[in-house]
Amino acid sequence: MLPALADQAEEGHSLALNFENDGLFGRDRHYTSGMRLTYWSADKATPRWLQRFSEWLPSVGFRPEAQKFGFEIGQEIYTPELLSATEVVEDDRPYAGWLYLASSLRRRGPGWGERPAMETIRLDMGVVGPSAFAEETQAIAHEKDPKGWDNQLEDEFGFALRYDHRYLFAAPCEEGWGAHFIPAAHFSLGNVDTHFGLGVLVRGGIHVPNEFEVPLERTPARWGAYLFGGADARVVGRNIFLDGNTWQDSHDVDKETFVADLRAGLVILLKRVELIAAFDWRSPEFEQQSGWDAFASATVRYKF
Repeated sequence: MLPALADQAEEGHSLALNFENDGLFGRDRHYTSGMRLTYWSADKATPRWLQRFSEWLPSVGFRPEAQKFGFEIGQEIYTPELLSATEVVEDDRPYAGWLYLASSLRRRGPGWGERPAMETIRLDMGVVGPSAFAEETQAIAHEKDPKGWDNQLEDEFGFALRYDHRYLFAAPCEEGWGAHFIPAAHFSLGNVDTHFGLGVLVRGGIHVPNEFEVPLERTPARWGAYLFGGADARVVGRNIFLDGNTWQDSHDVDKETFVADLRAGLVILLKRVELIAAFDWRSPEFEQQSGWDAFASATVRYKF
């Protein structure tokens, strides 16, 4: 078993509400808004059939000793930059909405060299198009009134099978202070998103949660705070929000094969409540895009 040092009650249930919006940067374009509600089970709440599936499922680079299952419901909204045009904006991305439900399995345990490791397997299923209600949501979430929603992508069932694998390198800490270095590899397969990527996350502060640990007993949640920063790069094979509908004609643009993200933020730990504020910067996703996009996010997470 991995030792429980600063687990911060990560072995229990959790519920998180997240909002993302580019309005803080004075923009209303491209990935313009998103919201999601995410639940993760406690370690010991995994149903027996899922435990058996996990035992059958092969593991790469680590020995699973704890697991969780999770569910997420979310919506994402995409628009071109020129919102006043009623016709298709040929050199900008299509209007699109994505409404989905995701189910996940997360396993963790010692990896190579007894290094803490964690993998997440997730299946997203939902709908792209008018049935995602992106037009209606944007009318509520934004002050601007886009005129081109009649040109959005058509209704299409969407799915993406996602996999994420990461390791924890923790610096020695004193009196609750610590720092983590977390490299990751991830991929996705599906008509909504197909990619392969590599990323890294660095975080440091006081009582930084360690979601990689496998505690022998329930651990307490403490007051704390930490800063984080990260980078991610991926090779994109398909992005329905740029490539357009899979089985019928629709507006599309020439996507970039390589896309990068930078992220920075602050987390405040109020024992079992976490408040997260972050800023994201994304490199151009299609050839006609003139510069990087940026958006802000806010998350409230409760552990119980």
